Amino acid sequence: MDLVAKVPDSVELQLSVCKECVAWCLQEKRTFLRQRLETRLVRLQLQEKKYVDALKKNSRVSIGS
Repeated sequence: MDLVAKVPDSVELQLSVCKECVAWCLQEKRTFLRQRLETRLVRLQLQEKKYVDALKKNSRVSIGS
């Protein structure tokens, strides 16, 4: 994620990679890493003005799903 973030104008790519990493974390039961990535995903969604998606993800993160 950090390497992808260094690429200029790569927010959509970052969103895609972040979603794939979250899915992997769920599959591998990597809770702490998943939570960090979900937080980053929400930040990226807010940056891209995808407020509804960010709020949906944020409410799931807060609940612990």
